[in-house]
Amino acid sequence: MVLRLFQEGLSFRIISERTGLSKSGCHKIIKNLIEVPKLSPRGKPRSVSSDQVVKFIEYLKEKTPSIQAKEIRIKLLEHGICTENELPSIPTIGRIIRDYLGMTFKIIEQIPRETTSAHHDTLVNNFMSSILLYKPEQIHFFDECSVVRTSGNSRYGHSLLGERAVEVQRYASNATYTLNLLCNIFEIGHFEIIEGASNALEMLNFFQRSVHEKNSMGNPIFNRGDVVVMDNCGFHHHRVYEGRLRNLLNQIGVELVFQPPYSPELNVCEYVFHLMKEKLRQNSSFTYDYTELAITRALTKVESGRMGQIYRKCGYV
Repeated sequence: MVLRLFQEGLSFRIISERTGLSKSGCHKIIKNLIEVPKLSPRGKPRSVSSDQVVKFIEYLKEKTPSIQAKEIRIKLLEHGICTENELPSIPTIGRIIRDYLGMTFKIIEQIPRETTSAHHDTLVNNFMSSILLYKPEQIHFFDECSVVRTSGNSRYGHSLLGERAVEVQRYASNATYTLNLLCNIFEIGHFEIIEGASNALEMLNFFQRSVHEKNSMGNPIFNRGDVVVMDNCGFHHHRVYEGRLRNLLNQIGVELVFQPPYSPELNVCEYVFHLMKEKLRQNSSFTYDYTELAITRALTKVESGRMGQIYRKCGYV
């Protein structure tokens, strides 16, 4: 990326701002590229820093951030980018990723493949157009969160400095506990913790109790004209319990709306879960031994003032 910006005629100051590297670091990278156009690992000269090789490695890393150097070597041969005699070694590929492309190693952010379609963008736009007809204080969010001990997906991969490493999720792990959470712009309205995974009946039971809950001011958490937003989890659309939930909410003048599929960034609860898990990680041994108590403590430490900030981040304010 540094080389590409330099070739576009940008100054080192601008390159530094766009990449997050220091001006001296950018200058050093360009100097090495100009004065040392070839890397020679183990004393064997190879044209591994050719534009074609570097661009192909950049393409592979942007497509799949967790791809390993040994896999890159295989693909360089398969696609005829270079011959076996010109094939860069694993350490050399590492230097190209780090020094030539300016990429750093970081946690992988998994995203579903479906979110890359034009149809998904249309669903998101339609959802935002309808939900913004409500006032922020009328919008309530519901979601479930699994507290797990293991994950089957790679957590780290490469991407450009200052940019997220994003990769399509392969599979998820089993839940130990499930947190059912209902929140609004002022505070966490109601939450419950259950063992194992949730289901449609647990969801309905949760709302049957929630409609009778009071907020910190002693008033009902729901008012007529409010709306509850939740994601498109399979059992949320249960052929029996979805209808029962709608009837329950309609009795108190509250509407039920589903957010677009694969759009967790639109659900305020997701950000509360993130804050909660940060607290859980601060004392992992306590969390392991007393999971339910640790979850409860973590939620009580989420300041009410943060809710308005999260609503603003999601675009509802």
